[in-house]
Amino acid sequence: MNIAEQLRKFAFLAPFSSTQLERIAEIAPRVHIGPGEAVFRTGDPSGAMYLILEGKVKVHRQDEEGGEVILNQLEAGQVFGELALLSSEPRMATITAETDCEFLMIDRAMLVETVSGAPPEAILKLFAVLSNQIRAVNEREFREMLSQRTLAAEMEAERQKALTQMVAGVAHELNTPMGIINTAASIIEREIKKPSIQALGEQEETHYVVEDIQEALELIKG
Repeated sequence: MNIAEQLRKFAFLAPFSSTQLERIAEIAPRVHIGPGEAVFRTGDPSGAMYLILEGKVKVHRQDEEGGEVILNQLEAGQVFGELALLSSEPRMATITAETDCEFLMIDRAMLVETVSGAPPEAILKLFAVLSNQIRAVNEREFREMLSQRTLAAEMEAERQKALTQMVAGVAHELNTPMGIINTAASIIEREIKKPSIQALGEQEETHYVVEDIQEALELIKG
C-alpha cells in the first residue's frame, strides 16, 4: 500500500487527490511520542492537526476539583486537533499517548495549501466530515453533562437515603419502652415548668402532688 492509499483511510483526507496526498506525505513531519507523554495540553496554541499512524491516545481534561475526565480514546486511523486548527482557538483538551505513537503532523499552512488546490466537490466532502466530527463532539459533551447530572442525582439520593435511615433509627428509639418513657418524662418536665403548674405547687392541697411528680421525674432521669 502506497502512502496516498494509507492517508486516504483517514476520513479527513479522503476527499483529496492522490497527488495532494502524496504531497502531504512528502512534506508533513512525523512525530514519535512515548507512553504517558502529552502531545499538547489544554490551553496550548492550536498550530497543527495529527493523524495517528500507530498507537493509541486519550483525550482528557480536568474537572472543577482537579480530577481527570477522559473524553475519548483514539487509535490508528483517526485524527485529532483538526477543529481547533481550523478555528485558531486554544486547545480545549489534553492529548496523552497511552502507547508508543507515531503521528503525521499537518499544520495550518499545509492544510490551506491542500484545500486551495482541491476541487469544489472535495471541499464539500471535507465540510461534511467536519460536520460529522462536530456533531460527535457535541454528543460527547452532552453525554458528559448528562453523566455529571446523573452522578449529582445519585449523590442526592444517597444523602436522602442516609437521612431516612437516621429518622427511622430515631423513630425506632422512640418506639422502645425506654424511648417512650424518656419522651413522656420530657413532656411532663416541660409542662410542670409552666407558671400555672408552679402556682399549684405553692398551694397547700396540691403542694405535695407537685413535689411527688418532680421526684418521679428525677428518678426517671437518673
